Amino acid sequence: MSRLRLYLLRLFVRNALILVGLAAAVVLMVQCLRVMEPSSLRGSNLGQLALQAALGIPGLVLVFLFLCIAIALATALRQLAASRELHVIHAGRRVSALWGAILTYALGGAALALVLAHLVVPATIHQASQIRAQLAAELLGRALVPNRFATVAKDVTITVGGRGANGQLRAFFADDARSASVRRTYVADTAVLTADDRGYVLQLYKGAMQYRTDKLQFSEISFDRYDMVLDNLINTRSSAERVEEVTSLEIFTRALAGVGPDRRDLQALVERTVEALRVIALCLFVASLASLPSSQRRRYNPPLELITLMVAFVERGISTYTSAGEMAPATGVMLLIGVSTVVIVVRTGILVAVPGRLARR
Repeated sequence: MSRLRLYLLRLFVRNALILVGLAAAVVLMVQCLRVMEPSSLRGSNLGQLALQAALGIPGLVLVFLFLCIAIALATALRQLAASRELHVIHAGRRVSALWGAILTYALGGAALALVLAHLVVPATIHQASQIRAQLAAELLGRALVPNRFATVAKDVTITVGGRGANGQLRAFFADDARSASVRRTYVADTAVLTADDRGYVLQLYKGAMQYRTDKLQFSEISFDRYDMVLDNLINTRSSAERVEEVTSLEIFTRALAGVGPDRRDLQALVERTVEALRVIALCLFVASLASLPSSQRRRYNPPLELITLMVAFVERGISTYTSAGEMAPATGVMLLIGVSTVVIVVRTGILVAVPGRLARR
C-alpha cells in the first residue's frame, strides 16, 4: 500500500471513529435512561441495568453506522478539496490511490456491518432476552402471593390459590387482555415454573384456555398439560422478533442439518446483508460527488454531509415503503448503487475517454 493511499485511509478512518464514538456515547446515555424507567427497575439491580444498557448498544450502533461512515468520508473529501490536496492528487495522476483508499474504506465498513448484523446484534438480543426472562421469572415468583391478584405486566393479571411442595402452585389463574381483539384466560389446577432450552416455562396441569373475541365469541380448550413460555406471558414479542435472536451462523448450521431456512430466516439474512451493501452504496454516492475537484465558485454550496443525510433517508423510505417480498430491503440500496455508478462514469468521462483511446490506437 502506497503512502498516499495509507494517508487517505487514515484520514477516512479517523473521521469515522470520531463520529461513531460520539454517536455511541449518545446512544449509551439514551440506553441508560431507558433502562432506568420505573417499568424496567422492578426486580433489577444496578449490575443488571448496566448490562442491559450495554447489550442494547450494538443494535443501535448498526442503525446509524452506515451514515457515520459515509458522512466521515464526505467530511474528509471536503477537507481535501479545501486544502487543494485533492487537486494535487488529480494533477499528479494519483487517482488510483484515491479510489483505492475509498474502496478499502468502504469494504472495511461493510465488513464491520456484516459482523455486527449477522453475529453480534442477534447474540446481544438473545442475551438481553434471557436477562429479561430471568427478571420476569423472579418477579413472577415474588408476585404470586396466594389469594392475591398481581399485575406482572401491562394487562396481565395472575393469582394462585396456594403453594405446595417443590414450588408447586395450586389453583392457577391468569388473564391476558393485551390484545384488543382476543382476550385469553388460563386456568389450571396446578402449575410449576421450570427452565429448559426455550427459557423459563410455566407448566400448567389439568386446566383450560378460554378465548373471548371483541365480538363476544367464546371458546375453550381443555388440557392435561400445557407448557407456556413465560416470555410470551410477560412480554409482547412476536415470532418475527424472535428470529432476530438467532445468528446467521446458527441459521446456516440448521440449514446444513436439514432444518430450514424458512421465509423468515431468508428475510432476516437479506436484511442483515443489506446493512453492508448500504455502507458501500452510500460511500459510492459520496465519492461520485466529492472525489473530483471543482473550480466553480458559487455563492452557496449545500453541505455534502446534509445531502448524504437526505439521500440516506430517501433510500430508507424506498426500501421500506415501495416494495414487498424477501428482497424488499435491497431495493433502495441497489437503486443508489446504480445512480452512483452512472454519476461516476459520467463525471470521470469513462464513456468518452475509452473510445478516444481506442481510436488513437
